[in-house]
Amino acid sequence: MFNISKYLVKFSGIGDKERSIITLIKDVILKEIGINLVDKDIKLSQNTLTIRSSSPIKAMIFIKKQKILKEINEKIPNSIKDIR
Repeated sequence: MFNISKYLVKFSGIGDKERSIITLIKDVILKEIGINLVDKDIKLSQNTLTIRSSSPIKAMIFIKKQKILKEINEKIPNSIKDIR
């Protein structure tokens, strides 16, 4: 008999990669501006990082945008191209 759990095993790691990237992004932002974002405030789409937070927090992130992008891409090459 076909066991569906064996079939679904190959899909189990899909969310882990994105979660690890989000955790790295949160750590870099915490280090650079001292603010800890929650996972729901961070969205990844086609190498673009979208931050959903208050305007002062976004402003602080955009001021250090190049430094944040550089640090993220040093740890995971070519992972994030832009922050919006």
